Amino acid sequence: MQHIVNWLIRDKNGHIQLVQLPNVPIFGWLIFMILSNVIAADPLKTGFSSLSLIFLAIWAYLEITRGLSYFRRALGVFIAIVIVFNLFQ
Repeated sequence: MQHIVNWLIRDKNGHIQLVQLPNVPIFGWLIFMILSNVIAADPLKTGFSSLSLIFLAIWAYLEITRGLSYFRRALGVFIAIVIVFNLFQ
């Protein structure tokens, strides 16, 4: 079990990699998500919500392709799947 956990959270150099900084797409997602929840005007609310989704999709793609640990790559895949499912609801 310990071997599996180490395999998931450590990079190829053996360092624990749960957080990568800087993480601009996550900051963009957070800012536009907050704005979409604060703004009441419908066109702006929709625009900010769409921008937040775009930033989150970019983050997921970067995690899948460049994540430093398998945990981060799996997290990117999970978020990408959630985004796709939410598009069809």
